[in-house]
Amino acid sequence: MADSHSCVDCGLRVPPQDDDSTLISMKYGWRLTKRPGPDGRDAHEWRCPRCWAAYRAANPRRDKP
Repeated sequence: MADSHSCVDCGLRVPPQDDDSTLISMKYGWRLTKRPGPDGRDAHEWRCPRCWAAYRAANPRRDKP
């Protein structure tokens, strides 16, 4: 991922990566979510560990049928 990504909630920038294959979610605890965008295509949202915890608390996981 590019260094230009930032947390959608607090604006914190994604940490620098060693190479293109670095998984910032595994190494730094960032999470990427996907939702339908206004044009119907998927929109991706990065969240830092602190904002991810708040997001999960406010949006409990729904079990899929």
